[in-house]
Amino acid sequence: MTNLLLVITMFVVTACALEVRDKNSDVAQLEGKELIVENEFKLPIPKERNRMSVLKYDRLILGRGGFITTGGQDVRLEIGELLSDQGTIQTFSEGQKAEKGRDGRGGGKIELVVGRATGKLFLELRGEDGGNGLDGKDPDESLRGAKGYSGAPAMYSGSFDTGGHRLERPAKDGGRGGPGLPGFPGGNGARGGNSGFASIRIIEKSEFELVAQKRPGIGGSYGLGGKGGPGGFGGDPGTDHLAQGSGAAPYTSPGQQGAEGPAGVNGNTGASGEAEKLCQQFGVSLMECY
Repeated sequence: MTNLLLVITMFVVTACALEVRDKNSDVAQLEGKELIVENEFKLPIPKERNRMSVLKYDRLILGRGGFITTGGQDVRLEIGELLSDQGTIQTFSEGQKAEKGRDGRGGGKIELVVGRATGKLFLELRGEDGGNGLDGKDPDESLRGAKGYSGAPAMYSGSFDTGGHRLERPAKDGGRGGPGLPGFPGGNGARGGNSGFASIRIIEKSEFELVAQKRPGIGGSYGLGGKGGPGGFGGDPGTDHLAQGSGAAPYTSPGQQGAEGPAGVNGNTGASGEAEKLCQQFGVSLMECY
């Protein structure tokens, strides 16, 4: 490992890469003699979907703290010699999360073919976390409660023509409006992405260690239920055209507005993604998948 650190220290510039695109192929390629990664190197995303990116280098040096991030795309790395000082190849950065309401992306497919490998390499097959559920939208008139009942009109007896009428029942106030309806429900959290699939083949390894982990994306948090609907309008007041009678109030009032409805139900937490297969082969041994 000491010799490996000396090799990395000697190189301070990333070697130039040549990008090759075949119009008749579904593959975008990066080729070069040597690639040195000391920080994070994100693979360019192909312009067309479902295209595999291919990296071909005579030598790849992954320094400590160096990351190659595939972004969930399918990629094939053909490396003559790999020198890794605890460098990392990962599908997504830890904690990367999709936008609200969107499922997390899967880790895609990684094919790593190496002639000779030295050092320690971390492989993180990580699905993108699902986006949080959308909160319920604000209430509208469709959630308003029922209007209150109209107040009863005044009732008189006797003859209006002779003036001998008598108030039997005064007009009543309007009834209170009904409570608003429950608010709109919150959205469900989105699903986390699958970890991604990897196939690792190393022909010769010298003091080499591969530490691989599969981490499916976790589901997004639920969205909160929306605010309850507005209460119904109060009922119309009862009428009393004569407004007479001993001790009777000459006017009535409309009913009070109803209470606000309850909040909508919360959504559900999103499901996590699935752990996909990791296959590896060292030397002439058989390919093992788990």
